[in-house]
Amino acid sequence: MTDLVDIGNTQVPSIRIQGTKCGRARLSYGYGARDGKQASMAYPPGIQGWFYFHRLPNRHVAAGELRFRVINLPEGGVEKNADSKPYFNAGWDLMKGKEPWRIPLLGLRKCYPPVYQKLMLEGVITKQMDNDINRLLPPTLQYNAKSRIIERVTDPFFIDFAGQKPIYIFLHKERIQMQHIIFYFGFSPYTAGASFLQLLSFPFPTPVFPANMVMPLISFPSLRLWMLFLLHLLVSYPLAAFGLVNVTVERGDPQIAYGPKFDVEWKEAWPGVTKSSDPNAEATFTFTGTALFYEGWLWSDPTMFQAQIDDETPITIDLTDNSYSGNPGTAVPTSLKTILLWPLPGVTLTLPANETGEVSHTIVFSRKSEQREIIIGRLM
Repeated sequence: MTDLVDIGNTQVPSIRIQGTKCGRARLSYGYGARDGKQASMAYPPGIQGWFYFHRLPNRHVAAGELRFRVINLPEGGVEKNADSKPYFNAGWDLMKGKEPWRIPLLGLRKCYPPVYQKLMLEGVITKQMDNDINRLLPPTLQYNAKSRIIERVTDPFFIDFAGQKPIYIFLHKERIQMQHIIFYFGFSPYTAGASFLQLLSFPFPTPVFPANMVMPLISFPSLRLWMLFLLHLLVSYPLAAFGLVNVTVERGDPQIAYGPKFDVEWKEAWPGVTKSSDPNAEATFTFTGTALFYEGWLWSDPTMFQAQIDDETPITIDLTDNSYSGNPGTAVPTSLKTILLWPLPGVTLTLPANETGEVSHTIVFSRKSEQREIIIGRLM
């Protein structure tokens, strides 16, 4: 979408948008406190790459966002007419905290007309799509470039538990709607910390009330949704039952050893994973228990790597989404996937009556030369 740019250490760079009337857009990395005041934050040092539009297939007409693709330039730089695709595919999205830096499409439409105009000139946004967005947007909806957009109700999203009323904009087929998410955990502040959460949907039976019972004011679809939301919160914590404990180990937990050099071979990536394409990279985790699960994302491009437990034969973890029908070449996450790693598939683990899984096992994640990269999500 843009020329190759170097924005390292800049605060609000003015980016040239070819072919548009205004011609330039001032794209900030974000805002933070400085000397007791809100001020623009500088982009991280050494950042070079392209601003590009990211959208998953079969999404809402208002879905998508502007991102920045960071690349490692070869010595001498990139030739003027060279194919940029290999560099793009080998790069990674610029992060801001635990998420990619982004400006949602609605924010581009309202706050960055040159960028939105460029998307229309390139056919990414058609006139019909623009009309549909205008029809679905309530005239009173307040939003900006920093608004949190939930494209699908089941998409994982980031939430700060210290905030009393996080505001999100949900994209529905019939409308675009703002929603406050309020936690009734106690007095303000309710709690602290942050997390990625996901709303789940199950076909609960419709309850039947006695004829003389007053119906509750809250609709059952909403009640069902919030019950599942709270259920998802609960199962995120260790749960003890029948003497066994369900423990979740996140990718950044010190129990996972990354080698040989974590700061060199490994990097954080969306949507909350740690990955490496280095041929010598390994991730090692020692555990005790009756089972081990890997939870991560399926990807649009072929994504496979190895896992070996103790001295067993290595198994292949295949995270390729074979149902993906979008354009190949750029690996994007599509949906969550949970894979049983231990006991190995086809092996039934029988414990003695007094055994609770205290035998120690070690799993090592690695990749073969023909495999693209190792991706670590969470282990359970």
